[in-house]
Amino acid sequence: MKCWQSETQVSKRLLHDGKIVAHGPAAKVTQLYLQSGAANLLAWERSGPPGDAAYFQKIYLTDQTSDLLECITTASSLRVNMDLVVRDAPSDMQLSVTLSDGYDMWIVSSSTQDAGLSPPTQPGRYRAVLHFPAELLVARTYGLRVVMWSPNHGTVDRVDDLRFLVQETASLVNSTPQGRAGVIAMRCDWEIDKLSAK
Repeated sequence: MKCWQSETQVSKRLLHDGKIVAHGPAAKVTQLYLQSGAANLLAWERSGPPGDAAYFQKIYLTDQTSDLLECITTASSLRVNMDLVVRDAPSDMQLSVTLSDGYDMWIVSSSTQDAGLSPPTQPGRYRAVLHFPAELLVARTYGLRVVMWSPNHGTVDRVDDLRFLVQETASLVNSTPQGRAGVIAMRCDWEIDKLSAK
């Protein structure tokens, strides 16, 4: 959801996809704006008819112990669990997950090939789990796109409904003075070698 506010003299406007959805006193419109981006949807389950080739049945977020998450913090080890059904999938079907920021701008994407795995294409029920690195997320709103697709046949199934607000807690993101800048916090290997005394 793309929302932003513009200030007029003493009131504010809240826009969504170019349309005014609220106009009035600054405090009221600001509260609506903050509520619109803070809704957590940590699980999704199919309610409509499934696709013919393959489809997602359920997608839900857990931690490293496979416990369902009620909230996500900057210290979380996030897992994206995808229950899917393959019926008659294209032989070149792909499975990927994309992380976006609160304004639907893509940050990072991963597919099964990252782990040397082929996506399922034989008929059956499957559970795929994507393990995000621990302490990757900073305190902000994120969204997830989960998609099965084929280079030759296009989108097989796609879910864009998962959104969550990450709460800040003691973690990598605030382990340095003044915290860290950016939309993700990435733990990287470093080397420092002393070359001389001067």
